[in-house]
Amino acid sequence: MLFRSGAVAACPDAKQRSPPQSPDVSQCRCYNGTFGIGEQACQVCQAGRYCVLGESKVCPHNMDSDVGSSNVGNCTCNAGYWGQNGGSCMACPAGTYNTMQGCVVCGQKVAADCLECAAGTYSAVQARTSACDFCGAGKYLELTGQASEASCRLCGAGQYQTGSGMQAPSDCSLCVAGTFQTGSGLESPASCALCRPGTYQASRGATSAVACTECGPGRYQSGSGMTAQGDCKTCLGGTFTARDRPNECSNCPVYSSSSDGASSCQCGTGYAGVIVFRNETCSVCTRCDVNADTFGVCDAQTRFDNVTCACRVQYFGTGSQCTRCAACDPSATRVECGFNTTVDSSQCSCNA
Repeated sequence: MLFRSGAVAACPDAKQRSPPQSPDVSQCRCYNGTFGIGEQACQVCQAGRYCVLGESKVCPHNMDSDVGSSNVGNCTCNAGYWGQNGGSCMACPAGTYNTMQGCVVCGQKVAADCLECAAGTYSAVQARTSACDFCGAGKYLELTGQASEASCRLCGAGQYQTGSGMQAPSDCSLCVAGTFQTGSGLESPASCALCRPGTYQASRGATSAVACTECGPGRYQSGSGMTAQGDCKTCLGGTFTARDRPNECSNCPVYSSSSDGASSCQCGTGYAGVIVFRNETCSVCTRCDVNADTFGVCDAQTRFDNVTCACRVQYFGTGSQCTRCAACDPSATRVECGFNTTVDSSQCSCNA
């Protein structure tokens, strides 16, 4: 109530009150939670403000309030911040977040309201209001409260990882048998390379092509990504696994042969050589004349023709072909027909 011109009068709005013996209408104030002074009609206090003694005041920075708030204590920290109700609010640091309006343990240490990013996540920003960012595919993170993507660890060689937000090395998948992978942080099983034809790989998580085992001499395998020695097949007789083509059986060249499971072809009688590459051929051994002496050896073991021929006495020529020296007159005597000569060196002397 108030006094006006010596008479007692009521405040204009039923929701107003004034101190005893108030001299004029300006002393009429709306109830807390509403605002309005004197002749003003009372209105409900708006969100983000608090109303005391008829006055509407803005909540402190980074705070909010419900409609009809009646004191500064009704102002609470926004999501992403922490602090005492009605006091000052501080941003949750990087590596943490807060999705709630207000405080749980008001005024206490940050951890009470700002939650650490979970393992597998991180946040590089302050005042975060939602759950933290996931570490991407090919990565994992064991620690909590991390403030940088650089904290996410890469899955190692021989591994890949397709999901996000992984929390441990065990979340990285191993490349399957028959494959390998040399890099790190890979995101797909397609990143695992297949072992080449002619090899196999029986275990998971191989980190290099060295882990792919050769089928071995006399065996072949034409597919990629094989997982067992049993995937290798044996070359049949007449074929071999050439050193320059281990993923298939190559035919032995002419004048050579092989048995089952051979890694080379042996050249036959009269030919020199052991065939280990696809473009090799057998060398024909030198054949001496029947009237020549043979020096040296030529067979598969020598690999090369080491034979030389020399025409015998009374013959001349290259050794591969020898011709009998010319005959003397019956009344003459042959003095000489040289050894290992290419011309007729006969000399005849008439008898006395």
